[in-house]
Amino acid sequence: MSKQKDKRWRLIACIALATILCLGMALPAFAAGEPIYGTPENPADAAITKMLSMPIGTTTPTTSFVFDIAKKSLDGVSTPTELAKMPGIMSKTVSFTTGDAGYVAGGTKYVPKESPNTLFDGISWGQAGVFIYTVKENKTLSTPAYPIKDPVTDFVREDMMYTTAEYDVAVYVVPDEDGNLYAYAISATLMVKGLETAEVDDKVDPTPGGDPEIEGDYSKMIFTNIYVKNKGGTTPDYTTFVLSKVVTGTDVTGSMRLETIFPFQVKVTKPALVTGAPVYKAYVIDADGNIMDTIPTAMTTGTIGNDGTYDYIAFPSGELIPVNILHGEKLQFIDLHVGASVEATEDTPTGYTPSYQLTLDDSPKPVQPGAQNTPLGFPSDKDPGVKYIGEGSNKADFTNRYQMTTPTGISVDSLPYIALIAAAVLALAVFVGFAAVKSRRKAKHGA
Repeated sequence: MSKQKDKRWRLIACIALATILCLGMALPAFAAGEPIYGTPENPADAAITKMLSMPIGTTTPTTSFVFDIAKKSLDGVSTPTELAKMPGIMSKTVSFTTGDAGYVAGGTKYVPKESPNTLFDGISWGQAGVFIYTVKENKTLSTPAYPIKDPVTDFVREDMMYTTAEYDVAVYVVPDEDGNLYAYAISATLMVKGLETAEVDDKVDPTPGGDPEIEGDYSKMIFTNIYVKNKGGTTPDYTTFVLSKVVTGTDVTGSMRLETIFPFQVKVTKPALVTGAPVYKAYVIDADGNIMDTIPTAMTTGTIGNDGTYDYIAFPSGELIPVNILHGEKLQFIDLHVGASVEATEDTPTGYTPSYQLTLDDSPKPVQPGAQNTPLGFPSDKDPGVKYIGEGSNKADFTNRYQMTTPTGISVDSLPYIALIAAAVLALAVFVGFAAVKSRRKAKHGA
């Protein structure tokens, strides 16, 4: 290296060092959190991660989110003159499709997606210094516009809770050995709390993660939105979950035991991401397939409401409601959110052996058999795990087989065979008796 080049390199190094020291004085917070460093060949950069959270079982919506990057200060100064020296940064868009699967934790589905374009790639810096930009989501430009409602009833079918988060991104620009300016370091700080796990003044790593399909491998400058969906409605034309009761088997007279009351305890619980305290509706469908105009008070101790035409049973989220059902009747929920959970237990009457089959999101589960005269329901030790409502068909079909038992403990199913044996024994006894009498007569006359 020539003396002239060595001298020039030392001068540039001194300038870079002085610049860094000035940057540290201009923004003391820089030292409080570990910045991310770059090189002249790979300058430090930042990306945006949109985290779309939704209840389990929800299909990722086709939607786009727009983020604005606004100038805040240059070397700690926010005057129009200084802001004019900062390069403008175009808005960034993060888009989702139904094919974005994400991952599930508990009852929540998370779909992270990183912006395809970084914030500062290709930017020409006019001078060295500390460039601070504010990044936030532009709800107005994001599409589609939520909530999405039924055009007639205003029932909310899809809704989006937007984040209010704002991050300050500080870019530390210095010259390289050839005097070319580059992003020597970068730092991001959460300034306004939204739905994210980070807290105000937390520093996060804003650099691109490379593969957002890998959990945790993405920029930690995260903007979280919550999406919820309800495929139901406000009338019995809609069905989100059905609990049905069917009785099989006969008694000794050959008639079905159709008048038996089957007591149930039923609970529906909103997804954790749904705000407020929703009260869900369930109509009662009789054995002929008709909606009950009036629900008898003996059917439930819960609240019975009326929509102007039909009665319904109110199910406040998370409350256990008793319901008495007969053979052929159904409890039809019309407005459960996708991702809501359901619980049901039958207090099986004497003489019946219960079983049920669950279908969740169009997927039939194995039949769960019970024991005679024993309560059965879900979730339980035999059928553990939370039962979540999906976007497809959801139902719980309970079947009870009736089997009468005699006081002697003889099964009704054995009675035909016992009767045949008894008849045979009786015939044999008659034959033996007749033979004995005839033998005595012969002996008497022959004496």
